[in-house]
Amino acid sequence: MDISIYISELLFEHDCVIIPDFGGLVCNYKPSEIHPVLNLISPPSKAIAFNKNLQRNDGLLISYIAQRKFISFDMATALVAGWVTGSKSLLKAGDRIELTKIGELYTDIEANIQFAQNTTQNYLRTSYGLKTFFAEPVIHAKEIKVVKPENPEIEKNSKPSNFWKIAAIIILLVAMAGLTQLMWLGVEIKPLHADEANFSALISQLLKIPESELKPVPIEINKAEIMNNEGEEIRATEINAEVTPSVSTTTSSDLIGSNESNAGYYIIIGAFKSNHNIQSATEKLTESHKEILLDTQGELTRVGYFAGPNFATAKEQLKAAQKEDSSYWLLKR
Repeated sequence: MDISIYISELLFEHDCVIIPDFGGLVCNYKPSEIHPVLNLISPPSKAIAFNKNLQRNDGLLISYIAQRKFISFDMATALVAGWVTGSKSLLKAGDRIELTKIGELYTDIEANIQFAQNTTQNYLRTSYGLKTFFAEPVIHAKEIKVVKPENPEIEKNSKPSNFWKIAAIIILLVAMAGLTQLMWLGVEIKPLHADEANFSALISQLLKIPESELKPVPIEINKAEIMNNEGEEIRATEINAEVTPSVSTTTSSDLIGSNESNAGYYIIIGAFKSNHNIQSATEKLTESHKEILLDTQGELTRVGYFAGPNFATAKEQLKAAQKEDSSYWLLKR
């Protein structure tokens, strides 16, 4: 007979249930707790422990069994004694005894009876209906302010340095103003060998505005012929090139169909290395243009035709020519 069912029912009402000649189950209040890792919140409950020293029969368990099964007290006592004898034999053999909805009884290495509670059942009546649930933590965004470390020594040393720089500039400006006034009055400063003209030239040199730097203008060249490392001609579908002022070690330019070189703008149809390609491009332009340009830069020869001395006119001709081939570009000579 399994008496654990009756023990489980008694634990709801009592904090101690003694099994005669075996031991007692003792309940203690366990408050609500939060698991630090799993974030599980458990309601208050009863923590159950086994005490092997509580073996004296207090009549609670036997009376409850006799009442539930409608048997006499002596018969209930015999049923409990039979369960105790069988359980001790199982524990001695190393087996575990399961108490329904309560826990498990087993023996350790020193043959002492140990108890492991089943936490699925809450025997605290005031916690009826409360279940363990997961509480998702709320993460608040924190604004991290980066504070630049201050170095008092550096700031202390930098202040006098700035002061002397400003003072030197002011003194220099005052001196230059005084010298300028003397020069305008016609006074020659012999130790400096300076007069009005020399000093004016010096001031002009100091106040000269530097010319703006010419930067390369990126243009897009489609279907341009370029050379690989082995000297073979290849066609690229789209190449980005930059027109920059450069000086070539081997440069020669010829104008075909004109006795003298015309300064102005030329529409370049391509740059070639092979003489066959140069001749083919030249023959193509000879049919429709009189002044043809052959400009050799290193190993490549640019082939084009004269578009006029005016940039606006040359630009209009370039737009019209690019309708035939978008790789054409403009060269100024």
